[in-house]
Amino acid sequence: MNKLLLKSSLRYFMGHPVQTFLSIFGIAIGIAVSSGIDLANKSALNAFKYSMKTITGDAVGHIVSPNMKIEAGRYFKLRSLGFRKISPVIEASVKAGNRTYILFGTDPFSFSGLSKRFSDIDYLKGKDISSLISEPGSVIISEAAAESLKLNPGDNFLLDTGKKTKKVKLYGIIKKTPNTLSYDHIIITDISTAQEITENYDFISRIDIFDKETFGKAGGFAGKDLSIIKSSSRSETTEQMVEAFQINLSALSLLALVVGLYLVYNTMTFSVVRRQTTTGIYRAVGVYKREIFFVIILEALFLGLPGTIAGLLFGFLLGKGLIFLVSRTLNDLYFAMTVNSVSLSYTIIIKGFLLGTVASAAAGIKPAFEAVNLPVAFSLKRSFQESSLRKKLPLFALAGIIMLIITILIILIDTKNIIIGYASFVPLITGFTLLAPFMIIGIVKSFIFFPQDFLL
Repeated sequence: MNKLLLKSSLRYFMGHPVQTFLSIFGIAIGIAVSSGIDLANKSALNAFKYSMKTITGDAVGHIVSPNMKIEAGRYFKLRSLGFRKISPVIEASVKAGNRTYILFGTDPFSFSGLSKRFSDIDYLKGKDISSLISEPGSVIISEAAAESLKLNPGDNFLLDTGKKTKKVKLYGIIKKTPNTLSYDHIIITDISTAQEITENYDFISRIDIFDKETFGKAGGFAGKDLSIIKSSSRSETTEQMVEAFQINLSALSLLALVVGLYLVYNTMTFSVVRRQTTTGIYRAVGVYKREIFFVIILEALFLGLPGTIAGLLFGFLLGKGLIFLVSRTLNDLYFAMTVNSVSLSYTIIIKGFLLGTVASAAAGIKPAFEAVNLPVAFSLKRSFQESSLRKKLPLFALAGIIMLIITILIILIDTKNIIIGYASFVPLITGFTLLAPFMIIGIVKSFIFFPQDFLL
């Protein structure tokens, strides 16, 4: 590699610090948004799986109905038939303060009562919970939830069920220990209290099954209007809904990266055009095409590498800030959960690094190819490239119109596939990019019709 070419490139970028900074900044923003959203998505998905575990516990399956309402008598019928390893559950979304929680109620004396289901909670171990059953409206919440709601044991607070507001009493607080799962998203209570809060006195939400043998037999006795599903199936269904939401965020993050790559591409194009005469002189004195080509690619990497590193650092900070917003949205739309930390992944770091560096180098390929294939005689004439591009403008405009038509056709496809929907962004952006030069020249020419005094 010719060291003089490298020094020339370095001198050029040092002589244009604002242009260089904006290019690096553009890549950094694109990578920061992409990696930040990926971190928030992964953290939220991990928290979702964690939260589902606190709700399902050791259950191998569930008996459910389409409307999430099962007559309580159906549970007692199964018990009378000899099915012992089952437990009734009431599960509902409620709001306390400005947060959504899961109200979870079960029979303390069933196979998996409160103490057994939440065996990792020290508060419930060997504790007399008769007051929780006998005192109306008694609930248990986590220490973090109590701090958020500014509550102490014995305090009353309100739960919004969506239909009515119910007053409940804080019976106890779950203190977080190293062996305790996070229950920051859940409000635990006796099943009768849960029925009063939700006003479903004769119904339960589901019946949990804790034995494979029972799971195999209970379906035949549950009734045709009820379904028996595996715990993993329920988690997978909800997880698919969460992933659909995360695809939206990922697509938006990639759009931010595209904007950053456009900045790099434009920077490389400007730098090549401005040094067109210098490149022609290099060619005239015998510098090889491949040397000039690789130097321009290295220039793109010079912009992409610091931008990528800065973007990954900012992405981690952005991810920490986005976790709250993502989890809040998932709470409101899908499932109440708690995200306590960023799930840092080497996969996300490697992906961000490759996106930034490889994509930056790819953005420099076209300017580099044009620079080395321009005849030496024409490269010394700056007007040659402009005149040749003007001749191609109608073709660019036609290609842009075709791209926009393709966008419309994709949008009109009757499909629920979100990937196809986002695929329409590619021809849309490309179409407007190809049309932009033609439109700009048309706008500039339109000023000819204005009087000079008007323009001044």
